[in-house]
Amino acid sequence: MARTRGESAAHVLSWLRRGYHQELSVERVLEAIRSVHGVVPLGGRVGGADGTTPPATPKNSALTLFSAEKNTKTSEKSTEAEDDDKRWTLLLTSVQLPSSGSQQELRKALETLWDQEQQDKDKKRLNIDSLRRKFFSERRNFFAVRIELLRAARNQQHPNAQAAEEVVDELLKEGLREALLDEMHGRQFYQPPRFAGVGTAERLALVAWELQFLEEEALLRELLLLVLVASREKATLDCAVKIAKTVHSWEVRVFDEIFTTSTLAMPVAQEMARKLTQVGMLVALRLLHTTGAVQEHGALQQVTKNFFLSQLYGGPDAMSEEPVASPVTGKPRK
Repeated sequence: MARTRGESAAHVLSWLRRGYHQELSVERVLEAIRSVHGVVPLGGRVGGADGTTPPATPKNSALTLFSAEKNTKTSEKSTEAEDDDKRWTLLLTSVQLPSSGSQQELRKALETLWDQEQQDKDKKRLNIDSLRRKFFSERRNFFAVRIELLRAARNQQHPNAQAAEEVVDELLKEGLREALLDEMHGRQFYQPPRFAGVGTAERLALVAWELQFLEEEALLRELLLLVLVASREKATLDCAVKIAKTVHSWEVRVFDEIFTTSTLAMPVAQEMARKLTQVGMLVALRLLHTTGAVQEHGALQQVTKNFFLSQLYGGPDAMSEEPVASPVTGKPRK
């Protein structure tokens, strides 16, 4: 990969998708995709141990924010500086998504992007929408580049297959599988940001946040599915059940509690919701059918039958001996 200043996940992603034949440096790829300017878009271990009960002290997305740095005393602050403070506060509130970084690290990441935008377009005033779109795009690239690396590693015809395989091996050694399982489980307890006002800017910011949260969830599940296939590691029954409950929780609770009705009515939101549901079921099935304990085989069959027939299909109790109507027309099932 040719050396460029400020290499990022976007550069690696473009490189992989275009299939350049030049050598891809494993070390530089890992360095470029570690974080979004110091912020890792994974919130970590959150939520109840049983997969459905929220923690006693749930993680709150409405974190305390801080004002923009001031070059003058408060009493002498100009109207322009006050407006800048308000813009930064709104921006920081609108990007409160799961991450491992502190508020200071989040602010620093946004300032880095703002500096780049000023250099590229010679802008002097903070554009909230533009900067938020850029930050959200880089967060999505965090997941997308890992998805592309896993695909390239499995495709021996890809010119960078060997390098991609080495990067994937390193990520798996670092615990990517476990981190993604924790993340998928934990995000169901996350809450939308709380804005100080109810104006147009705040409404648009909330819609942008909801769409980003949906898209990240879909990317997260797609990445996790590929990681489960690549790692070939057997799952515990507890882990499989927890993720299955997480998928079900999104259908019966999360969509209604986190997202507004108007946002969910948008075609783009409906498409992402369908995708994350479908991929989520594949993740749950993959885990359920890779549990390694032979003595738990009977329990696995019962859990699978109960969850997918009774819960998702809305059928009778899986313990019942009565025939169950098949979701496929014309095919009775027992």
